[in-house]
Amino acid sequence: MPVSMNPRVSRWISLWVVALALGVTSVVGAQEGELDSPEDTAPETGPGDIPTVPGTTEPIVDEDGDGEIDRGEERGLMEGSLDPEEVPEDREPGDEFETGFHDDDQDGRPDPENRLRWPDSWGAFGAWDYVLIGSAAATVVGTQIVGPLDKTDNFGRAPMGAGWQGTTGLDDAFRDALRRSDYSERGRMRDTSDLLLSASVSFPFLFDALISAFWFHESPEVGRELALLAIEVQFVTAAIQSTTNMLTSRVRPYVQDCPEREGVVGPEPELTDNGDCTGSVRYRSFFSGHASQAFAGAVTSCVFHAKFPLYGGGSRDILPCVGLLATATATGLFRVMGDMHHITDVITGALVGSAVGLALPLLRMRSWGDQSISIVPNGAGLAVVGTLR
Repeated sequence: MPVSMNPRVSRWISLWVVALALGVTSVVGAQEGELDSPEDTAPETGPGDIPTVPGTTEPIVDEDGDGEIDRGEERGLMEGSLDPEEVPEDREPGDEFETGFHDDDQDGRPDPENRLRWPDSWGAFGAWDYVLIGSAAATVVGTQIVGPLDKTDNFGRAPMGAGWQGTTGLDDAFRDALRRSDYSERGRMRDTSDLLLSASVSFPFLFDALISAFWFHESPEVGRELALLAIEVQFVTAAIQSTTNMLTSRVRPYVQDCPEREGVVGPEPELTDNGDCTGSVRYRSFFSGHASQAFAGAVTSCVFHAKFPLYGGGSRDILPCVGLLATATATGLFRVMGDMHHITDVITGALVGSAVGLALPLLRMRSWGDQSISIVPNGAGLAVVGTLR
């Protein structure tokens, strides 16, 4: 009989993944200042030296007669690359947002002048962001220690130990339709949701920030900012979920089948054997942490791909977003199939996670310094008009 992973264990695994990501990002940020630009690593030449094409003795000619050796001229004389006359004169660094990335030197990577850039007006990850992450992490730990408030009197809303037991017609309909009847099969649904959660949480950090932005596009600043944003989103989402979880103390749907409940025909002994019916975990139904964190990761990745052509632009950046949203949806449905959450738990988690995953990145990716506020007259008096880019 397969043993399903305890929800609290899977939550801590997800948070450890995020914490590890934070450590890796710190190393990336420390190394960022050590990276040299192509100009810094170029060989020095004296007044009488004639620069040559790397790896050959062929001199580089100043085709445009401006007294400087342009990158386009150097690439144009390198074997297998473009001729200087073929390099578009009107191309600007922002063109890669429309055409993917430019690879004039045919090395399989974006050219240095067309790599991803983090606009100065957006600002960098700073002290307040680390304070927010630390506060969110402390909140998660604190709520796990305190546990559901059914241990006290649940704010007088229900008898001690009772928790929030109400369901809606929508909850009952989805449970009847999706819940697996076999306990072992429900365990597999729970384990699958754990795997999908890990994929959704790690994708924006690992694939979008580190592999795509930092490594492939060779843009350490963009990679660092995206990675830290992905981490911040997950910690804030987890803090909101764990706090709500503690305050509401809603019982999980499987509690209806626990042996200690009177009037239940054919109780499943596995529920008692695994501690599902006796531990405080049974009061952690609202709202779904799996759904909230999965959707937070998915929406965060969608924002990243909307702001940067991480995979080349167009459909190549749309497909990962669609795939992650589908994965997050499946994660939530598997929680219902595993009898761990009501559908209203999943829907609420999806909405909260999506809101955090959308709000935090977009608040950062705005030009806060370029704004104007003015007072203008209107029919009812004065109106305040502002612009924020």
